[in-house]
Amino acid sequence: MEKSMNEQKGFGFVLDTRRITDKKMKLTLVAMSQEKEELATWYELPLIHQLQVDVQTWCQNNIIHVQGHMMGNIVQHCVVTNEELTEQIDDTFHLLFTTDSSIAGQYQSPDIDMEEDGVEFLPRGQIYFKNILKEQFGLNINPFPRKSTELFEYRESSVEEETKHPFSVLKHLTK
Repeated sequence: MEKSMNEQKGFGFVLDTRRITDKKMKLTLVAMSQEKEELATWYELPLIHQLQVDVQTWCQNNIIHVQGHMMGNIVQHCVVTNEELTEQIDDTFHLLFTTDSSIAGQYQSPDIDMEEDGVEFLPRGQIYFKNILKEQFGLNINPFPRKSTELFEYRESSVEEETKHPFSVLKHLTK
């Protein structure tokens, strides 16, 4: 059975881990205009049109799971022409937390690859979604956006150009 928080929350939502049980809790977090402006400034983007994350949280063996699906529309500058273009963000993430300091850093389970999913310790027993979503947003921004019609042409230097000495133009003077 799943619990749902029907109302939409902003990215600044803080969740007390004592409210998280073994039943999945669904949240919908929508970036408010001030949060979109802050993210756009932080990541040097002209504009963020829309940004939403659907999150599920649950606790299993003192490990808090935060699984999310981030969707949005952002404006970036094309790396070839510097024109503005709209990019889509559509990605999922799964993070692990604990409030038990004895588990943090040592938790091992056959179904969790510790190389990918480390368990982060929450000393205050609260999940600050603003920090998590800011990081996940940054990981999903296209680092080299370009219009699909713009081609970047790489020109390899020819063998003659590489072996040409800078003073080779003076060679005819020695004869």
